[in-house]
Amino acid sequence: MSGVPVLERRYRRLLTWFPTEHRRVYGEEMIGVLLASASAGQSRPGRAEILDLVGGGLRARLRRVRTGEGNPAWRDALAVFSVVAPVVLLGWLTASYLANIEQQVGGPLSFPRYQEIVSRTNFALLTALIAAGVAVMALAAGPALARRRQAWAVAMIRVIAAAAGVLGLAEVYRVFGAPDNEFTLYVSLIAVLEVIALVASQGPARGWQLLSRRGVVVLALISVAVITVCTAGAARTEYWNVINTVLDISGGVSVLGVALTLRWPVGSRLMVLWAIPGYQFFGFAAAQYLFTNLQYGSWTAFEVDFRFGPTAVIAVLVGLAGWRSGRRGRRHALDASD
Repeated sequence: MSGVPVLERRYRRLLTWFPTEHRRVYGEEMIGVLLASASAGQSRPGRAEILDLVGGGLRARLRRVRTGEGNPAWRDALAVFSVVAPVVLLGWLTASYLANIEQQVGGPLSFPRYQEIVSRTNFALLTALIAAGVAVMALAAGPALARRRQAWAVAMIRVIAAAAGVLGLAEVYRVFGAPDNEFTLYVSLIAVLEVIALVASQGPARGWQLLSRRGVVVLALISVAVITVCTAGAARTEYWNVINTVLDISGGVSVLGVALTLRWPVGSRLMVLWAIPGYQFFGFAAAQYLFTNLQYGSWTAFEVDFRFGPTAVIAVLVGLAGWRSGRRGRRHALDASD
């Protein structure tokens, strides 16, 4: 490699953005084209070439995931997640919003009274609720429009859903943006995983297909039950702790119910994915309950040890599990082709 010209070495480093199989088949051809198009005396790739190679490599890797290479159980779990996560979040936000309103009303609800009690916090919840509702409707309508080849309508729905999501998240951060707020981190992690699920899987069309009628019924029943329980009990102050507990565990219960309707191992992979945002209302809540007597110098130090640190570890472990499964799947596919 020491005798290879500097420009060629740098091109080869950039080609590492492409999958190994792609480099093995097309690598030498790409190097030849790049060197042939280089100007005399050029010693490093141009900025446009770097962006083109890096972007092409990332697109090739994402295309490989979406078209079926790697581990199918993880892809299917991500596809189901792309549908389930917005629905669960919609139920959570609806229950929380109605419970807050119900607690503050203390009597018959009229429009002037409603205007009085819509505080800054409730308005943020309402904004996020509408954004989640738009996302759910887009995820439900998108696959049907795609099957009818209405590409322009699908694109428009995606733009509307993305705009609603950005506005909802912006409002959440504006009001709940403190780093010690479980709701902020919970919504943020779900949003990040939703983007990953939409990019790295076949998306909502496959998710709705895998859910089947049983999964949809289970998801709807649990969401309605959570909303009903929270709204019915919120007017009585003594039940407020129960309401908060129901809200905290509702996401995990919903995903568990859906996972039980899926075939193995897609259901188990779905639960593993939900562990990343779900830790906020399970693991960290347990840590607060069990370790309140520990002597910490500050709340920030406690959060780093029991919230942010474990959340990052869980996310890394889940990512590694998916990556290793994908490598094993590609290795088996190559062995079978040989």
